[in-house]
Amino acid sequence: MNLRYENLAEHLLNAIAQNLYRPGERLPSVRQLSQQHQVSTATAVSALRLLEDQGHLEARQRSGYYVKPRPRSSLQEPAMSAPPREPTLVTGQEMVLRLVKAANDPKIVQLGAAVPAAAFLPTQKMAQLSANVARRYSQRIANYEFPPGAPELRRQIARRMSELGCPVDPNDILITNGCQEAMTLALRAVTKPGDIVAVESPTFYGLLQVIESLSLRAIEIPTHPRDGIALDALQLACEQWPIKACIAVPNYSNPLGYCMSDARKRALVELTNRNRIVLIEDDIYGDLGFGPQRPRWRKAGIAKDGYCIARRFLNRCAPVYG
Repeated sequence: MNLRYENLAEHLLNAIAQNLYRPGERLPSVRQLSQQHQVSTATAVSALRLLEDQGHLEARQRSGYYVKPRPRSSLQEPAMSAPPREPTLVTGQEMVLRLVKAANDPKIVQLGAAVPAAAFLPTQKMAQLSANVARRYSQRIANYEFPPGAPELRRQIARRMSELGCPVDPNDILITNGCQEAMTLALRAVTKPGDIVAVESPTFYGLLQVIESLSLRAIEIPTHPRDGIALDALQLACEQWPIKACIAVPNYSNPLGYCMSDARKRALVELTNRNRIVLIEDDIYGDLGFGPQRPRWRKAGIAKDGYCIARRFLNRCAPVYG
């Protein structure tokens, strides 16, 4: 049979579990607990101290007892994926469309899309810069910017890439309307309907939409949540199938979040060069790391024979406006 202070402690613990008292919130005072539950102050103090000893509460001098933050659960690292070993047509994109529509539903917690909260973005600064551009270049912003894009922007991108160890000629840069269009045009430049494209497994669902729209076939390559795409599996797939291109996200991949080591990036470039496969790198998240240095691109410090498709891309693609 439980003692009275144990019963009170259990009652408070249930209230915490039901989020009646959230982490960081103050519990009722000893006097309030004594009055609410008709127990002595000594019983209320014993109940609070029991929960403190168990790690549920923390006492703050002259302030009372507060709910301690819940420790993060330690999750096991997922195993390497085991996708089918043959290329297939991409289907089931109706589910993706439902996911995209759900992104605008405020009742749904957004765990299915890598979209940062608006509070994390420099929206005020961007608004100021946009207003400044509108005043200074009112005539230019009203006109189309034809491919390959504004020379000033391409020079700035080339300069930034060079500073990060990846020298690129501004003439090898093509400005697109976002990453999705860039992937579409890159694949159009090096494949035709029915060709096979190697992708990570799991991979970004938007890439599957692109592959489906171009009538390509995808072959999934097992991917480790820490090391990235399995190079031995990719080599085996190259020996069995006429793969035309390989798309991967080396830095903080979506959805696994891994960051490939420089050694594995170099090995991947060498593997695709050896098998005469175009390697398309999606580096959308490369600036989001917490380390002292930005992770390198696969192209950085590596000979670009067989890797950089930009010039062939520009020569083969029709103009894109807007």
